[in-house]
Amino acid sequence: MSTFYVSGASSEFLRVREVSVALAAAGLEPSCDWTTVAPEYLGRDHELSAAHRLALARAVLQSTRGCTVLVLLVPRPPAASIGAWVELGAALEARRRRESPAIVVAGPDAARTIFTDLADAVMEYTRSGQVE
Repeated sequence: MSTFYVSGASSEFLRVREVSVALAAAGLEPSCDWTTVAPEYLGRDHELSAAHRLALARAVLQSTRGCTVLVLLVPRPPAASIGAWVELGAALEARRRRESPAIVVAGPDAARTIFTDLADAVMEYTRSGQVE
């Protein structure tokens, strides 16, 4: 079974959920849906206990390394993310070691960093949804 992980800014968790639902409807299985794990703390990681933070970090990194497809939704300004870029790095390292996951980067500012060019596909689109 093909699995997926959707990475993005915690402040844009609804955007991440929307893509996750669409991928699941297409028959893929989520390796982890971080938007449903402790949703009351989305964007407020600093309020979690150290043990909870460590457990979540390990689970998320395992999911990014073990999925078949990683989709990075590049945060739309003014949204920002640290975790999404860490997840991209973990997926790139996993791919270097074993030829997967496939990596798709999408968003209006998808080409804003040199690291997105390492993805298998980069899809830039306008804020109205037009693919460029």
